[in-house]
Amino acid sequence: MANIETTHMNGSEAADVAADVANEAGDLIGRISDRAATTYAAARDMAQQVDPFVKERPYVALGLAILAGLIIGGLFLPRGPRVIYVKPGG
Repeated sequence: MANIETTHMNGSEAADVAADVANEAGDLIGRISDRAATTYAAARDMAQQVDPFVKERPYVALGLAILAGLIIGGLFLPRGPRVIYVKPGG
């Protein structure tokens, strides 16, 4: 077994460490929340710009969505031979 070093802290040191961790977690959550709000606002603005086009020409919008799906699907389609290994029973 490996040797395990143990660090002993008194109550105030442990409280300081816990407070530091809580502050860092709060900062991280704040940054994530800000980024999510920015992304949501951008998506909402884009949806508002596209909405009139979809209402005026629904079939063209559907065709473009299908075409985009095919193109994106083609980019992620696996290339080359597919090899399936079968483990012999017994």
